[in-house]
Amino acid sequence: DQPPSLLPDADVAAAETLFQNSAAPGGGSTSEDRVFERQWAVTLLRTALDRLAAEYASEGRGTLFDALQVFVRGTVRPLPGDDELSARLGLSTESVRRQIETLRARYRATLRAELRRTVGADREVDDELREFLRVMTTR
Repeated sequence: DQPPSLLPDADVAAAETLFQNSAAPGGGSTSEDRVFERQWAVTLLRTALDRLAAEYASEGRGTLFDALQVFVRGTVRPLPGDDELSARLGLSTESVRRQIETLRARYRATLRAELRRTVGADREVDDELREFLRVMTTR
C-alpha cells in the first residue's frame, strides 16, 4: 500500500517521469540504492507520523488522530466514510471533513519539517520532497 500523494498530480507525474528516466538502461540505480532509498522514505514517513501523533496526543486529541490517521497513511481501502467517523467520534460530518483536511495539512507541514532537517537549506526542501515522492511512487 502506498501513502497518499503529497504533491499535486503534475508533480506526481514529474516524479514518475524521473523514475522512468532513471530506470532506462545506463541511467538506473542499483537494487541496493533502491532499497536504501525506500528505507529512507519509510523512515521519514514513520518519523513524521510519530511526531504528528505526539502533537495530537499533547493537545488531548490522540483519539482523533487514531481515528483519522488512515487518511494520511493510506493503508486501509476503502477509507472509512464520513458518516461512520461522525458517529464514532461524535462530530458532525462537516467537522469530520474539516478535521481530515487539517490533519492532512499538518502532516504535509510535519513531513516538510522532517525533510528540512535532512538538507542544508530551505530551498532544497522541494527537491528533497520530489525525491521522496519519486521513491514512494515507484516499486
